[in-house]
Amino acid sequence: MRNISNILIFLLIIVACNPTRKIGEKFTTNPELPPILVLFEPELYINYHKPNDNVDSLLRDKPPHIDKIINNESFDTIAINYKAEFIEQLKSFGFNVFNSENISDFFSMDTTAYQMTFVQMTIEEHRVDFSDEIKLDVTSVAFDTIISVFEFNVWIDFVPVSNDTLPKHLLFSSHSVADKILGRFGYVRREGNYFYNYTFFPVNVDDIIDLSLYAAKNHANYLFDYFMNRYIYFKYRKSDRVKYYYTYDKETGKIYNANMNRFIFMK
Repeated sequence: MRNISNILIFLLIIVACNPTRKIGEKFTTNPELPPILVLFEPELYINYHKPNDNVDSLLRDKPPHIDKIINNESFDTIAINYKAEFIEQLKSFGFNVFNSENISDFFSMDTTAYQMTFVQMTIEEHRVDFSDEIKLDVTSVAFDTIISVFEFNVWIDFVPVSNDTLPKHLLFSSHSVADKILGRFGYVRREGNYFYNYTFFPVNVDDIIDLSLYAAKNHANYLFDYFMNRYIYFKYRKSDRVKYYYTYDKETGKIYNANMNRFIFMK
């Protein structure tokens, strides 16, 4: 127990002494956030891609599921919900948000601002192997099948307005949800056979809508993180030694290493 306590104390000291983390915490108390113009290109708003069932013979018995849950009506529902949630979340972080309805007000401002244009969104179905296995004394019994994973992907042009010294970016993000299988092995004594008893929970349209809302919340957080990390970079006197990209947890008020919870910078 003493060794564990010493390790925890050591880790707390490292966190407390991390200068870049402290700079990030300072930013969160009074964030410097520019105005944001958010535009959605309707002709590219949502596309979907079906999996190629010819890749593997195992996939031929599982027809595309996406055709059954995505149609024009669900397109509109996903688009409306995502857009509303994203704007609301941006405002909750303190951003002054503009859209196509007040675009003239945005461009009349005499300050550095940013334009976010959602150039493409896709919902894609992919097939992955699912396997469950029970170990016996000298052998094992396995249950194998194929399930679907649905990805919600976005590409965003992110450009500064009236400031040519700042970089332009193409941002990418992906979130996913998968079919679920809950099961366990059973044994038929008189036949000497094992069987797999399971319940299958396929992804439905409500799951995709929830996924889009989850993505919208994270995307607003990622944008806040972008400006927080830029603040850290320019405020830290050894900016070339900044090792981590941080993310801010609004609920706890803490910042953590972002790892993969961030936008991917395509350029």
